[in-house]
Amino acid sequence: MKINTFLDLCSGIGGGRLGLEQAGLKCVGFSDTSKLAKRTYELMHDTTDEKYYYNLKRIKCETLPDYDLLIAGFPCQTFSVIGRKDGFSDDRGQIIFHLARILEESQPKCFLFENVKGLVTHDKGKTINIIINELNRVGYDVVYKVLTSLDYGVPQMRQRVYFIGIRKDLGYDISSFNWPKTVDKPGLESYLIDNNVASEERLEILKYYLNNPTNQGKYTVDDIRSMEGKIIDTRMNDLRIYDGKCPTLRAQRDGVLYVRNHVIYQLTGYEALLLQGFPKDYADKVKDEVSDRHLLMQAGNAMTVNVIESLGRSIIDFFSTNYSLNQNKPPQTGTISMKPGVEFEKDCYKYLMSTYKKYRASFELRGNMNSTVSDILVSKEGCPDFYIEVKDTKSQSGQFVVINDHINERFYFSPRNRSQENHYTTAIIEKLNSNYDTYKNVDTASIPIDVDFDIIGNWIIGHYKNKKVEFVITKGKDYIIFPLDRYKAYFKLSANIRLKPSGSSVIPKKQVSNINGYLLKTYNITQTFFTAFDDNKQHLCFYSKSPIPSDVFILGRTRYQCSHQHDQLYEVRKLTSNLKPNPSVIFSVLVKQPQNNDDLKAFIDRIK
Repeated sequence: MKINTFLDLCSGIGGGRLGLEQAGLKCVGFSDTSKLAKRTYELMHDTTDEKYYYNLKRIKCETLPDYDLLIAGFPCQTFSVIGRKDGFSDDRGQIIFHLARILEESQPKCFLFENVKGLVTHDKGKTINIIINELNRVGYDVVYKVLTSLDYGVPQMRQRVYFIGIRKDLGYDISSFNWPKTVDKPGLESYLIDNNVASEERLEILKYYLNNPTNQGKYTVDDIRSMEGKIIDTRMNDLRIYDGKCPTLRAQRDGVLYVRNHVIYQLTGYEALLLQGFPKDYADKVKDEVSDRHLLMQAGNAMTVNVIESLGRSIIDFFSTNYSLNQNKPPQTGTISMKPGVEFEKDCYKYLMSTYKKYRASFELRGNMNSTVSDILVSKEGCPDFYIEVKDTKSQSGQFVVINDHINERFYFSPRNRSQENHYTTAIIEKLNSNYDTYKNVDTASIPIDVDFDIIGNWIIGHYKNKKVEFVITKGKDYIIFPLDRYKAYFKLSANIRLKPSGSSVIPKKQVSNINGYLLKTYNITQTFFTAFDDNKQHLCFYSKSPIPSDVFILGRTRYQCSHQHDQLYEVRKLTSNLKPNPSVIFSVLVKQPQNNDDLKAFIDRIK
């Protein structure tokens, strides 16, 4: 899989943009509320044919172009170790939730976020856990790490935490993401090249720091002049001296001084841009167009270009090499294909998000083809309210297991069912027993059960009511939404009995060695790997150019089976010990009528 484009939010002056462009990606749009930063951004970068979105809180995702990566250095002042650490209590700290909304609604393949190091320990780690959980909730696996710009090609001691997120349904194992390798620190001589001799006013400020109770008697101004090549940083009551490296550039500070040829200079905005990794030709574009004070502030708020370029290349490499773990990699790259039912669930979820997001309700995809979990949770004002069940045009709609008693020639309701026996299941089992000769030899082929339509419909409605479902979404020519009680009006219903294939589960890691030995000996498969499917579990997979049979094989006392997923991708599953499963009564549905306006109105009234 390749990523080609990105959306630049909280864009500032485009340090993140430039880093990703130098990694080979193309920007499709940007957003920042600062008009001064926007002017600098447009002076530096070619924004032809790109849309400017101003305030990301107001972005309507249906207006966004397609893009692969979202980058944002969301406001950091409220989490900073030098700030008030207000966190979420400050409105700027809430920006992360707006970014999460944009991720949820537009679903790019990945994201790259940046913030101050203080976020990691803010509120004893609770804040970062809230952020990670929110990003997980909207569908992304996340890793984060504190990196310093000093390790990536600029002589600036800038520590920041970087978040990498990969969309869960793409099936990649984010634990295999490789953070970029460090490089040697360059010298300061190529960065401190301006000619801004410190003014008398600035030297008076320096004297104040030298004579305060903390520093009194340590140095004089002449002592400072003798410190050739040193950088002097004054902040609050503190005075710090650095050799060969610059302290973190910040938007708000008294300024950084340095000594060259025994003359004290004051750091300029131009030099600050260079220390943030902007090439000279970019800094030249704005040197005489933007005031030095504003450039210093904007550089202090920017992302370090070199770090973002390195991270961008690592993300690109992650997507391009993820499947190279196996020598049988297919010629085409891509994601693990979802089953049709999973695809339909996601399509319905996206339809609800785009069509009904103006109402108070929010939607969260829960099911992912897990029949024990209702499909879409609807919440109001952050509180869970009810569920929506997703039903494809033609699909299964519930089941229960029966025990075939060959001796007494009867079927019984299995006590291992998750659902409770009721008069509808009793009526269906009585129908089976009244025609026992028809059903006694049931196998994997379905045998229709001639049972009353209302019995089937009422069983299904009761089944979903127990799961707190209130509405159903399906699709005929267009999407259809209706109250659960109207189920029988929209579907043709049928019931069948058959033996379902034995259940299976993912492979425990401790069993991999034996499986690898079997696959090597039997099919010459040299390597397997774990990857995530839509259920977020780690599945043992391998690639094979030659077809692999689905025959059951036994290692020790455990049965396994190779399951073809798509193209040349196979999964190994562990089978349950039940060699002869009990038959299941399975209900199926087929859409028979289009949307009724009153039913749609009932749904809209419910989510208002």
